[in-house]
Amino acid sequence: MNKKHCIRYMLCVLVGAMLCACQRTTSEKAPAPEMMEPQSGWEEPAASGSETTVLDEFNQVFAGMQGGRVALIYLDDDSVPELLILKDGEYQVYFFDGFEAKRILLPNEIKVNAYGTRYAIEGTEGSEMTFYWFEYVPRKGLVRIHGGEREKRRDYYLTYEDGVLNVELEADDAGYTWNTYDAEGEITNEEFSDRLAKLGYDSLICCAYLYGDVETAYENMGYTADAHKALEDFVSGKTDAVESVESICESPEQGFAGRNFAAINEEVTAGEPWWEGMEYVDFDNDGEDELIIYGYAGTRLYFDVVGDTVYKVLKTGSTTNVSYVAEMDGKRVVVRTDLTHGGRKYYWVMTYDGCGCLTDWFELSAKYEGEDYGAGDRYEYRDRAISMEEFEAIRDKIRSL
Repeated sequence: MNKKHCIRYMLCVLVGAMLCACQRTTSEKAPAPEMMEPQSGWEEPAASGSETTVLDEFNQVFAGMQGGRVALIYLDDDSVPELLILKDGEYQVYFFDGFEAKRILLPNEIKVNAYGTRYAIEGTEGSEMTFYWFEYVPRKGLVRIHGGEREKRRDYYLTYEDGVLNVELEADDAGYTWNTYDAEGEITNEEFSDRLAKLGYDSLICCAYLYGDVETAYENMGYTADAHKALEDFVSGKTDAVESVESICESPEQGFAGRNFAAINEEVTAGEPWWEGMEYVDFDNDGEDELIIYGYAGTRLYFDVVGDTVYKVLKTGSTTNVSYVAEMDGKRVVVRTDLTHGGRKYYWVMTYDGCGCLTDWFELSAKYEGEDYGAGDRYEYRDRAISMEEFEAIRDKIRSL
């Protein structure tokens, strides 16, 4: 039996399992199911009515797009995958209801962007265009998408059930402030972070690979890459790292602007070997080490991996933007500081997740006259005034690795 018939047969089996309400517990990172030979006398069903295969239905939807890229993922805990399509810079998601493929609905006409700006509060490179991966918790019905206007980033945390996505939480950086919301309106950053963890959004992964057809996407559902090897290949010069996105393309990698390690290292060290340095450290709380490259005057470049693609998350540098990795309240954070100039002490504390997405950001500062601060000076935390004692207590919770 040829591969195409094998795949269709397997998907028929999956549909039957779904209609019988069978539940599957295989992890998202497990290999794709092994194709089984049908029993004697089996014939491929006609592509109509309730016997229509998932593959045929998804193929029909994708063919109607006349271009784009595709993946198959498990959003919920049934036996049939969902169809993810990237087309014209936006994601669309479809589910199979047992008879036909239907588009998963989004509230308030939200568009699921694949391209947009970085967070403005990340630094001077806030205007760069970046690629947004489709992020979800396998089989848990939890999704994060990046919507809003093209030039303004807004993250939506959604729940999926029965063909519908509903917004649970939101975040943006309007006004260079970290703003967080739930369905009722604005909530505190602390409450937002707490709910992300309690609801399970701290386990989001990226859909790392997109393909040119549905069958190839199905065949590669179980494929995972070695993140550490991807970083080693970058450092050894075998591959480049993505720095930004130059153009919106149907095949995203064609629009990526990348450079090799030697060129990046030459720039950040100004060709002087005593500035060179790098380390592997987990700065985003995903249990895997990422890469940090050191350069002149405290320059730091932070790199992460999605699939087998290395990309730059953040660049810091100069005496007003010295950064390091620390722990705070049980999480790894990237801390940017301005501590060497008179009259001020600034800490900007940033929390990333395993998808390279900023999930929390705050400013802690002291402003004073003279050589050092005192009880009567100005202190702020998350845009509100605090006391000197509160300033020192929060500062002391930031523990450098």
